[in-house]
Amino acid sequence: MTRLFIILILLIGPSQCGQAQTSKPISLVPVGTPEKVGVSKEKLGKINPAVNKLIEQQKLAGAVVLVARKGKLIFSDCYGWADIGKQKSMQLNSAFRIYSMTKPITSIAVLILQERKLLNLDDAVSQYIPEFKNLKVFSGTDKNDVLILKNMTREITIRDLLRHTSGLTYDFLDESPVGKMYLEDEVATSKNLKEMIRKLIKIPLTSQPGEKFTYGVSTDVLGYLVERVSGMSFADFLRKEIFIPLSMTETAFYVPDTATTRFAKVYTSEGLQIAEAQDARIVGEFLEPPTMYSGGGGLISTAGDYLNFCEMLRNNGKFKGQRIVTAKTIKEMTGNQLPESAYPISIVEQQDGVGFGLGVSVVMEITELCKTAHVGEYGWDGIASTHFWISPKDDLIVIALSQNMPFSHQLRDVLRPLVYDALSR
Repeated sequence: MTRLFIILILLIGPSQCGQAQTSKPISLVPVGTPEKVGVSKEKLGKINPAVNKLIEQQKLAGAVVLVARKGKLIFSDCYGWADIGKQKSMQLNSAFRIYSMTKPITSIAVLILQERKLLNLDDAVSQYIPEFKNLKVFSGTDKNDVLILKNMTREITIRDLLRHTSGLTYDFLDESPVGKMYLEDEVATSKNLKEMIRKLIKIPLTSQPGEKFTYGVSTDVLGYLVERVSGMSFADFLRKEIFIPLSMTETAFYVPDTATTRFAKVYTSEGLQIAEAQDARIVGEFLEPPTMYSGGGGLISTAGDYLNFCEMLRNNGKFKGQRIVTAKTIKEMTGNQLPESAYPISIVEQQDGVGFGLGVSVVMEITELCKTAHVGEYGWDGIASTHFWISPKDDLIVIALSQNMPFSHQLRDVLRPLVYDALSR
């Protein structure tokens, strides 16, 4: 597909959202009216032109947006294209690569095991994965550029993995010699979780456990931990303990057969023009079951499926009468867990006012960076520009899914002030 063809389609105008192409409800969260839950329908109406403007400006190819309050789905719409070349409109039930929005799901899996007393969050990871017993820590280089390595002052705990204070990193975010070692050893493209662990134990940590927030493969290690503790494959555990109870029927490590025609492509904005993204690590086909179950970023999902998950979080661990985890666990998960030395979080740049719980970011104070947020708001994003956030004090859930590289907050930044402004009580 040529770039000119893409531009011609976009100039014709935005596609019609494929809402009417399915009679099946997109989520088990019941539909409600904005006014009955204290939201202005008129102000919510500002969402459509705002998102369509992003598409007209070729900043996005398409998007799906859901807003729920007090347990009712009060806004749902889709915009633009899921596949420009095949002229497939985005649909409310389009399937997306959610990448790091997988992390909160993995975190819940670990918290389920904690509630069953099969592990403790402050246990050393080496208690379950012995290979993690004697890791080294990077402490700079000498005058000959030889790495200076130190012993750990304490072991990595499960809590460290959940809050990203383990010292594990990502190659694309770390320009130090450690990041280069991740790249050279192809940690990100390991064939399976066991192979990933074998690679990681040969590479030093970027910092002492517990001292610094370092976004990385910690959550992938948690997936392996779930396997070791439960005796099940990570994929099977998620299916049995989370996806089936929450009716997340189209969430998996590959695109279910029922969703292949609704799988959104990833696009990139090159200058002022939209084009198909080419990075193989981002645009994989996901049509066959993988051998590597990435708890950090491997899932495919739909907005409706993810809304079921978010409704469980909002409802303190309970969904449709079935309890997944306790309210106490949700409170711990969604409160800041970072020590002072690791706060605020930093990914590429420091995010003032933002802490981190057990798998989600948490807005602790309003700063210039998060001036349109509300204190207590928690959520996370995916590298292909997918977003969700929940505001407990507003009893609010927002899910905003696009497929755009490089990663951008532009969709979230447009929506957040509009949604909060629509709250009337």
